[in-house]
Amino acid sequence: MNQLKDVIHIQKNLDKDFKIVLENTTDTYRKDNYDFIRKNRMYRYYDTMQIQKILTLYKPDKNICIIDYNEYSFYSIMSVVNGYKTFYINKSKKYYNEYIYHSLIINNILPEQLTYLNSRFIINKYVKKYTVALLIINDIMDSLNSKRLMNKGKIHNILVIRTYEDNLAIYKQLHLLEYSFYKVGRCLNKIENIEEFLKSDTKTSILCRHPNSILITASVVNFD
Repeated sequence: MNQLKDVIHIQKNLDKDFKIVLENTTDTYRKDNYDFIRKNRMYRYYDTMQIQKILTLYKPDKNICIIDYNEYSFYSIMSVVNGYKTFYINKSKKYYNEYIYHSLIINNILPEQLTYLNSRFIINKYVKKYTVALLIINDIMDSLNSKRLMNKGKIHNILVIRTYEDNLAIYKQLHLLEYSFYKVGRCLNKIENIEEFLKSDTKTSILCRHPNSILITASVVNFD
């Protein structure tokens, strides 16, 4: 492993620790995020704690998977070390495959445990037999890539880490499919009016919960 990569040990507040390989980059946006991880040994605290809660509530099973579109593979590695079959969609950034590959090696993860793809449009053929305990996305548009599963109520929880422009129409589609919406923070706060929330808050992550989810929102409180 050359000097252009850093290995960071992640263990704070997690059920199972893991290591993540980060690139050294001059890109300001990525550098700021990586520097935060380096300094704090953590990434997006409240989102991470919510994901850990879901991974703990569900139990790894051959019929259950995690789908991760987030811009970094942090949550994919975290999901795999917790025992889940995971699919990471890397949105055509093929250069990043190298860092995923090294993260697999240093965590002793077998290739079949984490499938990483460079296209968002082929995920359905991989996940059609699964129930999705958690779908992690940056762009709400990506929720529609697995619409067949969604229509069957087989995507239980969607975490939207909002780094793209919101699309109210898609949230309305999710509402028609019986998803309820929660603001992710120290606790989960129900969003009663998604349109007003999107206008007033453009950054906070949103958890979309289907009635089939085993996540009881009242129990997910006070991440201190």
